[in-house]
Amino acid sequence: MQTPSNMTVLERLSAEAKRRTLSTGQLFRSQPKLLAMFALGGIIFVGGTEAVLAGTEDDGEFEDIWDTLVGWTQGTLGRIIALTLIVVGAAMGVVRQSLMTFVVGIAMGLALYNAPTIIENIMTGTLDHLVIQAEHLLESGLGNGLK
Repeated sequence: MQTPSNMTVLERLSAEAKRRTLSTGQLFRSQPKLLAMFALGGIIFVGGTEAVLAGTEDDGEFEDIWDTLVGWTQGTLGRIIALTLIVVGAAMGVVRQSLMTFVVGIAMGLALYNAPTIIENIMTGTLDHLVIQAEHLLESGLGNGLK
């Protein structure tokens, strides 16, 4: 073994890193809180699988309110508000001489109109939807030649 005086800087750093490296067992023995956090995370991961499907069933309690809000945002009222946001963004873009306000107006209009669809896809996002989309991609030839 080389003495510290004739070792290069890289060799010294490598030796120090090897000396300080802990195995998984040593790490958990030296940090019991870390072991507890990993154990709790595992319990939540395994025990919370039913919670993933919590939003996939329609219980009907708030369905009328949801339908009303979707009707407002994607109906005539939503289109009028979206168009107003775009026009106001364009006008502010002219006043401030910046395209960013125009882009923000377009983004807000698009977000208002598409918000119910995005929320429904997030809340009902199960693997069934993923499988259907993957099958559609494979059938349409967009699957990189995979069959």
